[in-house]
Amino acid sequence: MIEPIKNLLAYQNADLAVDAVEKQVRSSKERKTANAMKQRYELAVEERKKLIAQRDQAEKKMEQIAGEVAKLNQLAQVDRAQNAPEDADALKTLIDEINKMMAALKKAEEKIHALDQLVTENEQKINEYGVAATRARDEFNANKAEYEKQLEAARPEIEKIRAERDKLEKKQDPALLKKYQTLKKNKIVPMAPMTDNRCGGCHMGMPAFTVSNAQKNGYCECENCGRIVYIE
Repeated sequence: MIEPIKNLLAYQNADLAVDAVEKQVRSSKERKTANAMKQRYELAVEERKKLIAQRDQAEKKMEQIAGEVAKLNQLAQVDRAQNAPEDADALKTLIDEINKMMAALKKAEEKIHALDQLVTENEQKINEYGVAATRARDEFNANKAEYEKQLEAARPEIEKIRAERDKLEKKQDPALLKKYQTLKKNKIVPMAPMTDNRCGGCHMGMPAFTVSNAQKNGYCECENCGRIVYIE
């Protein structure tokens, strides 16, 4: 293994060790529960807002239809009062239009009723999530002292590994280190060994010329995941 890769691999080991210790301390069950309940509560509140907006829109539509029905009824009353035989067809057309509008009005009322039920059900969900979220928060607060105690106990180990990592950073090839840091930001373990001409990270097969270059240079870049693939 060439020296730059050996140095970078040692750096990665220290870097991942820091991540592991921090994750172990910060991924407490109480913290996860509190965050999950908070997210559920927020989603329920957003859903309620959407349902109320739909209901309000349906109510406006119903008011519009009701206004049009009232106007048509007034016209029908005028036509009936005049009782003009030549207007019989016009009156029939008007009455048909009123019936259509009444049917639309009924549908609008049914939609509003359904939306009202959904809003009521959503209110119940919000209340349930609110209670659960409060309980989760209280449980988290009750364990906060223990969590902080664990964090404080782990701090010397974290600082020790960080110091080792920072010390190793000074030995790195600048181009390789930059590549490493870019991959790490994308939540990828940056380095992986080549195994049977495959990337040890994503397990994709590598072209023959890439394998040849890796054998010559000591490492290559995986064309699939971008990892720094090294020859052990």
